[in-house]
Amino acid sequence: MAKKILSFVLATVLLMSCIPLTFSASAKGKGETVPLVVVSGFATVPLYLHADTPEAEQVFAPSSKRIAKHVSALLLPLMRFSVTNDWDRLADEANPHLAAIFEQSLCDENGNSVLDVGVRTFPESADHYMDFFTQDERDEHGFVHAAVDKLGEGNVFFFSYDWRLDPMDHADALNKFIRNVKKQTGKDKIVLAACSMGGAITLAYLSKYGASDLKTLIMDNTAFQGISVVGRMFCQDYDTDTDTIIDYSFQFGSMAPWIKNTLTKYLKRSCLTERLGDFLIKMSAHNGKRIAEEVMYPVFGKMPGFWVFVPDKDYETAKSYVLDKEKNEELIRKIDRYHYSVQKKAKKILKKAMNEGCNLFILVNYGKYGIPVSTARMNCNDYLIDTSLSSGGAVCASNGQTLPKGYVQKVDCGHDHLSPDGRIDASTCMFPEITWFVRDMGHLDYPYGGDGADFLMWFVCANKQYNVRSDPRYPQFLKYDKLTKKLSPQ
Repeated sequence: MAKKILSFVLATVLLMSCIPLTFSASAKGKGETVPLVVVSGFATVPLYLHADTPEAEQVFAPSSKRIAKHVSALLLPLMRFSVTNDWDRLADEANPHLAAIFEQSLCDENGNSVLDVGVRTFPESADHYMDFFTQDERDEHGFVHAAVDKLGEGNVFFFSYDWRLDPMDHADALNKFIRNVKKQTGKDKIVLAACSMGGAITLAYLSKYGASDLKTLIMDNTAFQGISVVGRMFCQDYDTDTDTIIDYSFQFGSMAPWIKNTLTKYLKRSCLTERLGDFLIKMSAHNGKRIAEEVMYPVFGKMPGFWVFVPDKDYETAKSYVLDKEKNEELIRKIDRYHYSVQKKAKKILKKAMNEGCNLFILVNYGKYGIPVSTARMNCNDYLIDTSLSSGGAVCASNGQTLPKGYVQKVDCGHDHLSPDGRIDASTCMFPEITWFVRDMGHLDYPYGGDGADFLMWFVCANKQYNVRSDPRYPQFLKYDKLTKKLSPQ
């Protein structure tokens, strides 16, 4: 499901940008299996209107019927534009339809849901909901499926939430959920695996409740420091090129490398691609500001949960673009509370958790192109989150590049933290000794039944704090072969 949501988000973002044209060992705790709670990422579980009724209607991701309705309404404006080249009229006619695709998901000026929208929850152990978790072999679905196999029925749980809303409120719900898991299982401690946006929710939880209930915390490709593309888009930094769009699109397939390379080269050299590139530059200059103000801000700018994706360096500037100090006073209070008491204090919060006896492992995937709609598109990425952000500060070469010749790691800590491929200096991470990097693995992938799933279970079943030298199978820098599902040291 997460892949489908990401594909929808990417298609929507590109539509917003390009609309003028047409994202058997058990863990032991006192001799017993320690239950696992997986914290969902962004939109893994759909949002529903009147979720608790038989008439429940999915609102995010929007249904294909709803998308088709509004996209079909753009055909006439596009045909007219091809004749008139009138950018303003196109925006007048097209932008309301783009925003309307999401109108059932909107939040008000205070950051509260306008409509009665909710998310499916999973109060019992995950084995009761395998119809949901077998929908995909990757992402949270694959993680949960592998954990059920490894830890057994009744020991794996899944926490879902309405990603639009205040993460500090979700922290309270997560605390209640963990208490219920402990009651159901009779265990004193749990393993908590935070996936993607779940890292932000987990940090909020730790900031309020500490880590006394946690044996282990796994930060799995989390957005705990934000995502550059969101910050850049909120700051009206729209920028793209056709080569990166092609590279981004082709990284999702499983085709043989020689086929992929041949098709990529052909598309990059075609006259159509060159014309598209010229057009996108003109589009950004003419229409980018209006798309931001008439679609991006009204839809996503009022969702407090979406603000966890804004990195610190963009945060105050983004607020000045998106929000009104008086009209959005309550919303600003909510997002400031998270940003300044959680995101900016992440290292302190995580270090405190470790001091309370919690094992901490940070997992980062890289080697992919980011969403190609801003100047952040060339950042080292897992196709959604920047490697520098999900790792808590690694120095990374841009996509397709390596660090300068003769580069020396910035922090001399007595251990080598330079990747063998010359792309990453992990010495600058918040926790370089417990941060692992997997090249060519997409965001959260770790497919069920492959080496990636075994890698995750190694952390889930950890009886102590491992570091990047604890096991020769899993050094700090690994590589992944998508065709064979093999994971190996670089």
